[in-house]
Amino acid sequence: MATATKKDSKAASKGATFISGDNNLRLVRVPRRRRLNADTGEYDTSDGSTVEFREGRYTTDDSELLSFLRDHDQNGVLFVEEGKEPDRPLPETGDLLEAVVQAVADADGDKLAAIYLQERNTHSRPEVLKAARTGMEAIDADVPDPDPEPAYNKERIRDEGGAPLAGGEAGTK
Repeated sequence: MATATKKDSKAASKGATFISGDNNLRLVRVPRRRRLNADTGEYDTSDGSTVEFREGRYTTDDSELLSFLRDHDQNGVLFVEEGKEPDRPLPETGDLLEAVVQAVADADGDKLAAIYLQERNTHSRPEVLKAARTGMEAIDADVPDPDPEPAYNKERIRDEGGAPLAGGEAGTK
């Protein structure tokens, strides 16, 4: 029966890259310590341990370092894990493009239209919009027309007395 070693567990963990705005960010894992040696009367220095970013990046597959970085109180402040940035649009572009390809393969025009409309109303990433539109055209599905005035704006259009103007009904969304 084989037993797992520390080296095997490190190889089994998936690596990650962390990004910092500071090109040379240095995080202290274990501080360096000086202690007075009572026997010799001299100071002994214990080695510390740091994580040092180079050109704003640090990549590791060591599970202990990954845990340290992911749990660090400055994660999300001084540095972030690549792919988990707080301002990254979700769902990710690659996932949506895969969904478009699958919908085209299944000739699912409704799915393509839903992806197109959702993307147009949220992130408006050109590559996703173009892929969805091209997919709908390839399978001869109806491409949704853009609504010149979204429904959520129609209920806001009112005259001075508070009554909805032409084309806008109160309470519709």
